[in-house]
Amino acid sequence: MKKNVLLVLVALLAIVVAGCGGDTSSNKEKKAEVSKSKIAEMSIENGEYVIPFSEDGEGGSDTYIAFDVKVKNTGKEQMYVTTDSFSLFEKGEDGKISPDTSYRTGIEDFEGGKLSSGKSLTGTVLFNIDSDKEYTLSYAPSSISEDSKNDVEVAVDLSKYEKTKKNLDEPKKALDAYIDVVLLNKENPDYDKYISTDSEVAKEAVKKAFTKNFKDYLVYNYKPTDEELTTFFKNFQEIEAKRATYETKVIGNVGKKAMVEVTMKGLSNEEISDIFSEYKEEYLDQSDEYDSEKAEQYALTKYTEVLEKADLGEPRNELKVVLTKKDDKWDVNLKSNMDGSNEYLLRAFIGGVE
Repeated sequence: MKKNVLLVLVALLAIVVAGCGGDTSSNKEKKAEVSKSKIAEMSIENGEYVIPFSEDGEGGSDTYIAFDVKVKNTGKEQMYVTTDSFSLFEKGEDGKISPDTSYRTGIEDFEGGKLSSGKSLTGTVLFNIDSDKEYTLSYAPSSISEDSKNDVEVAVDLSKYEKTKKNLDEPKKALDAYIDVVLLNKENPDYDKYISTDSEVAKEAVKKAFTKNFKDYLVYNYKPTDEELTTFFKNFQEIEAKRATYETKVIGNVGKKAMVEVTMKGLSNEEISDIFSEYKEEYLDQSDEYDSEKAEQYALTKYTEVLEKADLGEPRNELKVVLTKKDDKWDVNLKSNMDGSNEYLLRAFIGGVE
């Protein structure tokens, strides 16, 4: 009997020890992203693979990773934190990898500044890495304290951020859906999945731009009714959807902001105007009087034929569209970037090509 009791106690003890061992392993895993010294504590709050870019359209590659890093001053003396305070070290190599500061669009980096005792500062550091390697993130405190000579290091677990690679191409899907639904009046199930922009409001803006363009460059004497303008707009979008071609490519994606390059061929206002003029001349040649208004009216009855005959053109400007993420979906504002290339997208799909 005593022997049986002893065996049970040994078994229970083994279970308890195994359970404690499991907890210890878990704690070590959690602490792997946090490290501290006598004067500073550093933690990697988040990380994601990104395609960095600049507002002028220069893009990087998807071999970059952005770390959201938090630094806390745990010493008594004031310290300074800048992006240059951080570096990566590849396992088995002595050389350090400095943060990339050439691409700043959408990156909230450490602007630098004083960090008083007990205070924390969070920012993003960007590194060009090989995702198959192993790295350690190092922070070099800048303080008058003797302890500032010792760097704070955190082992980086890149496997935690592997799934973020799948998000890199998301802006392409979003802009494809926007072009289809808003600019070509086609169906695309990805619109509600990826786009936050109100499609009806966006379509109305496109119609307004088309109407202005139509009045300014095609008809000068005849004043079409609102109903006629709506019909011409539908005609244009229907044939543009049938004849136009486009391709998109992500050249930048930093999580909350992205840039997508568009190449396309579409209906050209210049080509449309030339053929439209031919129909006006045809009317005038057959008429006993020179009536420009009636000539335009006649040419407008051939509008669909004009659109079918017109040669396609390409955009005058590069189309590099900036998207911003709101509530986990992408917003396309046709006037959101400094150089106006978002608006070029609208112009291109209402005839602004050559």
